[in-house]
Amino acid sequence: MYVHQIDQPALLLPRSMLEDPHTYGKQLEAYRHWIVGSAVEVVKARNASVPVTRISADTMDLIEFGIKLAHVNILWYLYRALCYN
Repeated sequence: MYVHQIDQPALLLPRSMLEDPHTYGKQLEAYRHWIVGSAVEVVKARNASVPVTRISADTMDLIEFGIKLAHVNILWYLYRALCYN
């Protein structure tokens, strides 16, 4: 029998920023710009052709996924607190 265990993920930003994106909008926007700029430089270095609009949309998806993941972790912490305390 195999058992798969998923540990909590390591988030790139502090959990507090991802849990409350409205309060940390400026920081998340700066993070988005950093990712887009980095991706554009990688595309240039590889002589690839990826539209900036695609990079920007994918970056938004990445940040939204991080926000959702942070909220899932909140539920996990609440579950553990209720079950094991």
